[in-house]
Amino acid sequence: PPVLCLRVQPFPGHRGMLRQHAAAPPNCCGSTTGSKYPVPMADDRPTRKRPLFTDAEPPVELVAHLAHYYGQAHTDTILDVLSEPPSLTTLRVNTNVTSRDELLSELNDELRREQSAFVAQPHPTVPDALTIAVTGPHAVAELPVSVLIDIGCGEAVLRGAEIFAPGLVAMSANVAVGDTVSVYVQRFGTQLSKGTKLKPGLLRAAGARHIGNGVAVLSRDSVYGGPSVTRTERGLAVRMGERIFASPSLRDVLASKMFLQNLPSMVAAHALAPIPPGARVLDMCAAPGGKTTHLAALQPEAKVLALDRSSRRLALVEELANKLCATNVSTRCMAAESGPEVLGRVCEAGGGRVSGRPEVPQLYDSM
Repeated sequence: PPVLCLRVQPFPGHRGMLRQHAAAPPNCCGSTTGSKYPVPMADDRPTRKRPLFTDAEPPVELVAHLAHYYGQAHTDTILDVLSEPPSLTTLRVNTNVTSRDELLSELNDELRREQSAFVAQPHPTVPDALTIAVTGPHAVAELPVSVLIDIGCGEAVLRGAEIFAPGLVAMSANVAVGDTVSVYVQRFGTQLSKGTKLKPGLLRAAGARHIGNGVAVLSRDSVYGGPSVTRTERGLAVRMGERIFASPSLRDVLASKMFLQNLPSMVAAHALAPIPPGARVLDMCAAPGGKTTHLAALQPEAKVLALDRSSRRLALVEELANKLCATNVSTRCMAAESGPEVLGRVCEAGGGRVSGRPEVPQLYDSM
């Protein structure tokens, strides 16, 4: 049977809002036409000034790459979009266990039970995707008492999540349970020491961005330790209230039936469709497993082999495959960066890579 290979790699060297890529790369001839999922041109979007939500400058190499293929006008439009969260929360239907219509009905029932104003809709192009419109930016007043969270936590909050203790970087002095706090996310490239006592001038110097307000569930002393207080390293720390960009919190909602996934990641799997029965699909950079499990669902009779160089991250693929009933996924911990000579280097038991030790030839036969 044919072997289909998938490798999706984001632009290196940058985290934060620019990690959510709004543009799919053009085809091999550099054209943006003739694609199953065409890229909208700048003229298809309303012109607007760059939002003030973030003034972070994108990496020069990213701008040059986009301008090379799309031209400067369309690149400016892309950067406008990338400076805010996606306008849609997208959810992939786990077709191993349910259909799009069944999930749509169940999800909207859940949203109504939560007295939410949000409504899920089927995506007009991707057949196994649902969407929920994100609202904002909303005007939210900044408060004198504040908390600072890391970039990963900030991205999750902008997509509807609450704040948990591991994502907290710093808090104002004497934050107590029940206090209303302003939530800021640290800017890429800045690093405050864990547990720093926040002051307004310090937040400005760090280039922190206000993303909303919430209520403290944990006190400062319980997060960072204090007199006669046991430190809490996990658990809900701040329950969000007012959000500058609002989307529903879907934590543990119909978790086995849907998967929160960005639309470009879904399109990446559909780009291989139709996958013939009996095909072997090699995902060479698989963790945390979103595309891997999607490929498995698109063709349950295919065999999907997921590689990752980190055993810790590969465990996330296995956990997600079990959760989504992707029984046709198998995993192998190995690097797959630059061809067969690197493909054969295997991970040590604790993760990482064994350099200079090629795998035995039998492994290639088994693959």
